[in-house]
Amino acid sequence: MSTQLNVSAVRGDLNKITHIRIVVHTTGPAGPVTSDNHWSIYLLLAENGGSVRVNIRAEFGDPTGRLEWTKQAYTLTHSAIRHWDFQVVGEVHVKDIAEHIYSLRRERYDMSGGGSGCRWWM
Repeated sequence: MSTQLNVSAVRGDLNKITHIRIVVHTTGPAGPVTSDNHWSIYLLLAENGGSVRVNIRAEFGDPTGRLEWTKQAYTLTHSAIRHWDFQVVGEVHVKDIAEHIYSLRRERYDMSGGGSGCRWWM
């Protein structure tokens, strides 16, 4: 079960992160021999605390990116095709990652029309 988090919640979230996980996962078949993929960031929380998913998406026909933060009980989604883990150095919290994203205005990302926007956002 996932819980939607708002901007103020993530900007104040003191949960410690152990790893940043980049995940490419399938969103289902796109054709007879291909599938659609999507990319997300998961902030793995200390002490088996699950994860916080950082996801950018757009509605069909509108390239304006929408940044979503959700708390997950798991650390790896069942739809994962491949993932890469990066161990954090020092004490890093969810709020630190959120502040970095917002300071660079990455929540204002425009997705590509070709469907690869989430990958480039990574």
